[in-house]
Amino acid sequence: GAVAVWHTSWTASGADAYAYVTQADLWLRGRLTVAVPIANEVPWPRPLSTFVPFSFSADVNQSSIAPPVGPGLPLLMAFMKAIGGHAALFLVVPLTAALLVWSTFAIGRHVGSSAIGLGAAWLVATSPAFLTMTKEPMSDVPAAAFWTLATWKVLQRSPSSTLLAGITAAMAILIRPNLVPLAPVLGMWILWRQRENDHRDRVRLVMLFSAPVVLACLTIAWINATLFGSPLASGYGATGQLFSSANVLTNVRRYGGWLAETQTPIVFAGLIALFVRSSLLLAAVAIVVIAIYLFYIPFDAWWSLRFLLPAWPEVCIGTSAVIAAAA
Repeated sequence: GAVAVWHTSWTASGADAYAYVTQADLWLRGRLTVAVPIANEVPWPRPLSTFVPFSFSADVNQSSIAPPVGPGLPLLMAFMKAIGGHAALFLVVPLTAALLVWSTFAIGRHVGSSAIGLGAAWLVATSPAFLTMTKEPMSDVPAAAFWTLATWKVLQRSPSSTLLAGITAAMAILIRPNLVPLAPVLGMWILWRQRENDHRDRVRLVMLFSAPVVLACLTIAWINATLFGSPLASGYGATGQLFSSANVLTNVRRYGGWLAETQTPIVFAGLIALFVRSSLLLAAVAIVVIAIYLFYIPFDAWWSLRFLLPAWPEVCIGTSAVIAAAA
């Protein structure tokens, strides 16, 4: 956390970063759109599209524009800004970076040992993709942190932990909506681990987890429908435009190469180890995250590994388990 604060950019230095920071200000003003009145006055077709700046999208229902990003990170930023001023919103990513490292240790200790947890936390904290994204006001690290915290709490069995898992999973969905398939994975794990308990207890725990998750999904659907015309659309485009099976082979080659270059080839042994030495829940979380982004639009820079950060703790726990077993 201290390293992340020391090296943070303290500015919105890119398109997505600008969208997050801008949406935080819009939440504080009580609206999510910016009016573009000149679009009603020009004579050419589709006039609003002319005046949409980089990092914004056109509102389908009126002459206004809106940031296309999920609301979760901007809401956290708005909360921090309301408390500590503009600079405070840039602390969200460093704080969640610390949370991600700690939660990785907690999961590793729970499914293995303190040594495995410490090794996994160290691997996360020193990962190039992680360190790169701790410097920018982007959603990659916060999304990974909240999914990891939700996974840790799901591994515990108390009703309070299950409710906290649901709340943190809901926040993760608000931050990065396309990772919503992880919620059913956690929900099914709750059902499976309680298979020998009373039916009413199982239903109660699932409801504790599901209620905040469903509320988050409805919120995202309402925002998307209001601003972009469909519950399944976002400011980045329709789901069918963003995900395609034609992208899989390209992404397998690129992500595989970048993983080997930045984490060494032992990372693949760590992924396999999740099925052998660690929890099947961790293996399922990692596989779902990777599978989602194999279908996503291909990128050509190594730091696109940032998309896989929600699977980083699981992969690093597997890698740490491999090293511990070899030692």
